[in-house]
Amino acid sequence: MRLLLLSLLLPIALRAQHFDDFWESSNSRQAVLALSAGSFASDLALVNKQLSLYGAAAQLGETYQAIGIDGAGCRSRLGKAFDYGFSVQAVLPQRVAIGAREEAFRFTGWQAMLHHFGKDVMPGKTFAFIVTPGISFGSLRIRRRLEPGENLLYRNPFIAPYAAAELRMVVWNIALGVRASYRFDLSKDTWKRDVDNLSELPGAKNHGLGIQVFVGRGYKRE
Repeated sequence: MRLLLLSLLLPIALRAQHFDDFWESSNSRQAVLALSAGSFASDLALVNKQLSLYGAAAQLGETYQAIGIDGAGCRSRLGKAFDYGFSVQAVLPQRVAIGAREEAFRFTGWQAMLHHFGKDVMPGKTFAFIVTPGISFGSLRIRRRLEPGENLLYRNPFIAPYAAAELRMVVWNIALGVRASYRFDLSKDTWKRDVDNLSELPGAKNHGLGIQVFVGRGYKRE
């Protein structure tokens, strides 16, 4: 009976040890600080419909672009080694004019993306391929210009969990990389107004696919 139990438990113990060894080895040997640029999907269809009713000749894009700073590294959490990273970006402005009038809408904003539980499925000092869950948050903004000197503000704050895959390379202390992510916006789609008598804008959701590229300083860890 004891031999039978031993024969059953030994493979399980060996597999558990193998998993622990793999887990400890599957974190990148890199640290990165870089400049980034990206394109992100956002559901602004209802906003564009409202702008058309106002007489806009153009529309906001189905994606918006952003630039900022990224960082990544490795740390120990819960007794395990994980890759962590951040991305803080400013949304590049888009402007939509309303006919020949002075009125216009200017779309801007900011966002941040954080992850702390990433794993490198291709461990190494030169190349890394990180898969990770994360959380994204920020605020999209539309500033409505009624006439010179009079501006009103709409804000659409959001919080969105995401899943991402990141491929990066560090050569001669230069880091290059690309990241693909998919976000799902959990927040309300309403636009907050800075004055109560400002007309409402229909909702927007900040979810979908995002693609980022980055270049900066990279460090290889022993």
